[in-house]
Amino acid sequence: MVVHGDYFCVWDRHPVWDHLVPLSVLTDCGFYGQGYVRLEHNFSLYNSLSHQKAGSGEAHRLYWVYIHGPLEVPDISTKRHYADENYYMKIYVTAMTVYTSPEAARLSVGQRRCRFLHENSLKHNSVYTYNMCRMECRLRLCLKYCKCVPFFYRNGKEKICDVDGMQCLAKYKDDLIKLRTKDGKKVSCECLPICDDVNYIVQSHALHEWFLGTFFQWGIVTYPRMRYRRDIIFGFTDVLVAVGGMAGLFLGCSVLSFMEIVYFLTLRLFWYARRG
Repeated sequence: MVVHGDYFCVWDRHPVWDHLVPLSVLTDCGFYGQGYVRLEHNFSLYNSLSHQKAGSGEAHRLYWVYIHGPLEVPDISTKRHYADENYYMKIYVTAMTVYTSPEAARLSVGQRRCRFLHENSLKHNSVYTYNMCRMECRLRLCLKYCKCVPFFYRNGKEKICDVDGMQCLAKYKDDLIKLRTKDGKKVSCECLPICDDVNYIVQSHALHEWFLGTFFQWGIVTYPRMRYRRDIIFGFTDVLVAVGGMAGLFLGCSVLSFMEIVYFLTLRLFWYARRG
């Protein structure tokens, strides 16, 4: 779990801060170090900056909950859960694991349609993740639309947007967040999923007022009992078996028969012509 901001909550009847350690996190709002902390499980909890309640001067704290796998980072377009001050939020999830077999891992990226962390194609990040790829896609769109990148994005030699540049990006807010053009066409980012990943699915979500303060409770409904494997379904050996079976059924021959035909038409014919 990743937490940002200044508020207090409990987890399993213990203060959350007892389970937290410092962590630097890269998000769509920039790269943060101080103020972010991580819990052992793979949920991201962000607290917004304190703001004023409407019609009063009382400080007001709220937070959003982002859920993602252990190898991912939060994405601004993903679904999030919101809780206000003095509310009790309960979220229960289940996990789905996907891993890649060694045989499939030997295939090219284009064949298996996924990437490992070390197969990095990004220019602004040292490792590859699906959400980081989408962030870099947004960065390219910023350069395309306004010739600059926001100050909170990692950048190399790109121009950082000034006030006019940020106002220009605000005109394309929906395009940048949803990665879709105004006519509804999807922007081609060529982002592939991670080959080995854990996905969390929300099973239940409840939110109600709580007089003891702001609380957040989460848990796993049912522990996963199976994993999904990305593997080769039809390999070269399977092709030989299928071709040989069909040839034997319809032609009365096998793959070896075809090899003998090639042998007689090439090597055997060559040596016969040489002797003659």
